Amino acid sequence: MNRIRFAVVGGAAALSFSLLAGTAPAVVSATELHAEDFEGVTLGANVDEGVAGAAVWTADAPAGWSVANDGAMPTNGVTEWLGWTFPLGTWWAEAAGDQERTQFTDAGKGGFGIGVVAVADPDEYDDLNSALDGGPFDSTLSSPAIDVSGTVADSVMLTFDSSWRPEDTQAAMVTVAYDGGAAMEVLRFDPDGSNTTVVRPLAGTEESIADPAQVNESVTVALGNPEGASSLVIGFRMYDATNDWWWAIDNIRVTGDMSDTAVDADGKLTTAWGTLKQR
Repeated sequence: MNRIRFAVVGGAAALSFSLLAGTAPAVVSATELHAEDFEGVTLGANVDEGVAGAAVWTADAPAGWSVANDGAMPTNGVTEWLGWTFPLGTWWAEAAGDQERTQFTDAGKGGFGIGVVAVADPDEYDDLNSALDGGPFDSTLSSPAIDVSGTVADSVMLTFDSSWRPEDTQAAMVTVAYDGGAAMEVLRFDPDGSNTTVVRPLAGTEESIADPAQVNESVTVALGNPEGASSLVIGFRMYDATNDWWWAIDNIRVTGDMSDTAVDADGKLTTAWGTLKQR
């Protein structure tokens, strides 16, 4: 069987692959499709929190990202923590009295969430007016539409750094929606006393994890992209929370294996050279 070898050179980058005629398409592995570290937001001064700072937090999500709070969620709690917000991690930990938050935000402790992080903190939100006596905290942070055209089916992966501390009824999930369709769960944190049951619906697995083992971790989730999908939107939802603990995330990255080559039934190469690119 003949092996066909190609090299595509653009600028300083070179992309090469080989293909056996009559076999599967050529694949470029783990191409970065999207990344977000929240460092591009513009920070402002504290409002209700007692730790003063001129540039310490914002409610405004990065470009393309959005926050949606459930309509029944009370709005009279601490302003800085009304739904998902974006503070300096060190300021968040100081304002909240730490309680293990610095495990995520302190580089000296090996924390992964350095600089600005995304935070859903019902514990701090409830500190004004006992706001969550009026209903649960329920907020979703959504990504922009991320281009996944040309990816190999079931190859798209999400990785992110996470600080999760559970209590009582507090729960969370990660969802993905393809091409404007319905969102499906790919990860869920279910309450289990002081523990968390980590559910991965696509893999069909469940794992019970004791608090505070999840306050500083890197999470990888398969997103189950179907053949031919063009775009996806990821949602991070914290819900059913009262005066509980928190969820913070940082360094979100979406990758996928790219396929730009096809072979017809006779083993002839059918690549559209204009579409072959390195992202």
